[in-house]
Amino acid sequence: IWYFAFQLAEPNKTEKILAQNLAFKQISSCFYIDQTTYRTMSSLRRVLFRNFHLGRSNGAFAGGNKRLLSSSSSTGLVSVDIKDKVAVLEMNKAPVNSLNLELCQSILENLGTIEKDHPKVQALVVTSSLSGIFSGGLDITEMHRPDPERLELFWTSVQDVFLKLYGSRLATIAAVNGHCPAGGLKLAMSCDYRIMANNEKFKTGLNETKLGLRAPYWLAELFRRTVGFREAELGLAVGKMYSPQEALSVNLVDEIIDSDKVMERSIEVANEWAKIPGFARYGSKLTLRKPYIDDLK
Repeated sequence: IWYFAFQLAEPNKTEKILAQNLAFKQISSCFYIDQTTYRTMSSLRRVLFRNFHLGRSNGAFAGGNKRLLSSSSSTGLVSVDIKDKVAVLEMNKAPVNSLNLELCQSILENLGTIEKDHPKVQALVVTSSLSGIFSGGLDITEMHRPDPERLELFWTSVQDVFLKLYGSRLATIAAVNGHCPAGGLKLAMSCDYRIMANNEKFKTGLNETKLGLRAPYWLAELFRRTVGFREAELGLAVGKMYSPQEALSVNLVDEIIDSDKVMERSIEVANEWAKIPGFARYGSKLTLRKPYIDDLK
């Protein structure tokens, strides 16, 4: 990201400083800094974009914080199957369901379609079609010498996937049928209930520190809300990867089951949740989650 920023900069010192702040803004989209600094960096970034003629003249970002979705259902990145009150959303992005812009947008688009066009659907199972992997997390190629507009849209889409799932009217069940590190765990924690394959080879956790990174605030807070303060503090500090048994013991997942029974059990749980009156279930969810969601927005 630093290299990308300096590639944009003219040789004079002022523009290099602005370029550094662009890099810091992109980093801050992923890694937490305080809100005052974030607003300052955002302002500097707008100045930089204006100076380098990288403004939003094509209208792609017209309307400020407007979220854009492009249809990607035809790419096969996500498939959806609906039966009665339960939908199954399956990620199909080989080799590891890495979350790039297109996959995030496809998840958002299909989730939005289910919620809007299928009012009878009350529960959603999120899973993977790939053997041994739920999701490998964020696609790091999105951050290698990125196009600035695509990078902004990428981070927006990553965060919107979390917000959309975490605040969905649907009862959401994560069928974790394989490895689930970092951004993959974010997807799972965004769901209401998590069922993981009981295979000691499979691991889940937020391993950012082992890569020299720090989990963003909203992800660290989600982790804390899921496992409690002390476990989150330890897990984040050492980048711990949990086995299924360990994940169950700290409430990172709610059930573990034989690998070949993960989907069967997930659909069974989804049907159970779908029987609960939606207004009551959804209202209970928002009672606890809405202040957190509103704060992030």
